[in-house]
Amino acid sequence: MRVTSLLLALGLALGLVVSQVAAGDVEDLKKKIQTLKDLYAWEMKSKEMRDAFSGDVETILMDIDALPAAEQAAAEPVLTKVPETEEELLYYGKELFQRNCSLCHGTGVEGGRGPSLLDDSWTW
Repeated sequence: MRVTSLLLALGLALGLVVSQVAAGDVEDLKKKIQTLKDLYAWEMKSKEMRDAFSGDVETILMDIDALPAAEQAAAEPVLTKVPETEEELLYYGKELFQRNCSLCHGTGVEGGRGPSLLDDSWTW
């Protein structure tokens, strides 16, 4: 279903790009088509990776359950430890978001319409 939606979106994007092409913009169109091809290839690779790794988390959890009780007890404090400086981590997370994510997602995480992905001036 996700791949079908992606293909539909790519087809629509390609149609919009082609409909706006003037005679002198053929090279620009070729770049945009290549970008769409790259996005499609990336999505296919992502699906391939998701399929390849599905089930790994369950396997890890079963492996942990199979550990002797002494080893489980030794690992428990590490697995359940809450950082003492949670406020500091939240501060750094906010800083990272502001620097890397807010260009597209907004400074207040308000979302909304992102920038065009059909031109060469992407914000990331």
